Amino acid sequence: MKCANHLESEALTVCNHCGKSICRECLVMLNGENYCKECALSKPKTPNASSRSPASANGQAGQITQGKITVKKNSGCLVAFLIGIAVMFFGAIIIAISAAIVIPGFVMAKTRANQASAEAMVKNLSSAIEFYHAESKGKYPLAEETLIQYLPDAYKEGKVNGYVIIKELREDGYRIIARPIQCNNTGKKVFIMETGRNFIVRDCQEGGNYD
Repeated sequence: MKCANHLESEALTVCNHCGKSICRECLVMLNGENYCKECALSKPKTPNASSRSPASANGQAGQITQGKITVKKNSGCLVAFLIGIAVMFFGAIIIAISAAIVIPGFVMAKTRANQASAEAMVKNLSSAIEFYHAESKGKYPLAEETLIQYLPDAYKEGKVNGYVIIKELREDGYRIIARPIQCNNTGKKVFIMETGRNFIVRDCQEGGNYD
């Protein structure tokens, strides 16, 4: 690289103020910084942070070696990038572990709540039938319509919290079955109530027959 003022001379460095290349003849040292003669004349004797060039203020002024400017490399960005990748990676692992712990616990709690509601519904329905039986002088109801006044609103759609309620009404008795809509998902137990409040609990089975 040639001097900006003397094209026949090789540049030794650059001016910290204007940035042009200068040879030994043009170089003026002020307070440990390199200036061309023009900038040296116009620069105050005591430099401050605002009058210094960005390059010199950061300690990264270019140096000329064999006609090429070399600048110190800053690896801070690369380090920050690698740290960011590591944080994201370990964050994803922590989220996955947390999900593996929390989700099964939530599903289990929901399943237990469904089973408790279904068990209570079967017992309440049995109580309604027995109450009808007592008021009807020993007769059992043959149709659900006769029990409407005794049934909770939730039962009238035939489902309660992940369970299906099945009724078998006969003149001599009844049988009520509460089975999960999805076995081992919405519930793991089947609840059966027979005439005389004979209560039975069984494990559910896909396509199972609960006769």
